Amino acid sequence: MVKRTVLTGSTLRSRSRAEKAAVIARVNETLVPLWSEGRLHVPSAGRFNFEDINRAYNFFAKPGKFGKVIVSIRE
Repeated sequence: MVKRTVLTGSTLRSRSRAEKAAVIARVNETLVPLWSEGRLHVPSAGRFNFEDINRAYNFFAKPGKFGKVIVSIRE
């Protein structure tokens, strides 16, 4: 499994303001329209209210899921 591992990361901290602005512009041009049209989404394995945080953690700890575990906090 280690041979198939892919680690991808990014940091903009060391980039100039112009480079950061270019990244933001590119995201706005390419990704935001896809999200707006519903053609791009983040996979969600489960959604829980904050009151169910223990149940959310137990779900997160189990193997076999794909996607993010989302915990909603109401105000």
